[in-house]
Amino acid sequence: MQNGMKNRGIIIDRINYQENGNWAYKKEMEPEFHIHLYGRTKKSITQTWEKH
Repeated sequence: MQNGMKNRGIIIDRINYQENGNWAYKKEMEPEFHIHLYGRTKKSITQTWEKH
């Protein structure tokens, strides 16, 4: 992900993830690999980093 975004001129400073594969247990199914990746960049205009 970092390399692909860098090739597009976007430097990823942080990757957040959300794991969703274990929701299958509620349907009595085998869990599957299901993950969402969110790249965060310090130069973001719409989802800016919180200033401390």
